Amino acid sequence: KFEISTNTVKFHLKNLYEKVRVENRTQAVAFFNKFFKEEG
Repeated sequence: KFEISTNTVKFHLKNLYEKVRVENRTQAVAFFNKFFKEEG
């Protein structure tokens, strides 16, 4: 178990979404699936 708050997770997810230009978790998963598929 990690000893971090829910707000910490939300903060980091928000920053990640901004970096990869997505708006939600579903779009982020699709982005990374495509990214890693292309990287092989």
